[in-house]
Amino acid sequence: KLELRWADRSEWDDVEGDNCEEEEVIQHLTPPKELQHLEIICYGGSKFPSWISLPWFDKLTSIFLFKCGNCQLLPSLGRVPSLESLTLIELVQVKIIDLSFCV
Repeated sequence: KLELRWADRSEWDDVEGDNCEEEEVIQHLTPPKELQHLEIICYGGSKFPSWISLPWFDKLTSIFLFKCGNCQLLPSLGRVPSLESLTLIELVQVKIIDLSFCV
């Protein structure tokens, strides 16, 4: 299990964060190919990392995305071959779910 958690900025007063920095950090992470469960919590970037939808995560069975409040596009998860469970909570800015999401 890999849990990537950021501080919940909604509970802070007058806090500005650098969302581009969060995107850069998460994009450069390289989770192990044996990963089975992924949780991304309170992520402030506007897009998810490209590696989240790679087919080489053939053991990844569950993804939990919670309070990723700036993300507007869900990642293409149809290429994750073993995905059984997808939980999406408080992704309030999501505007686009295209065919590549589930294909």
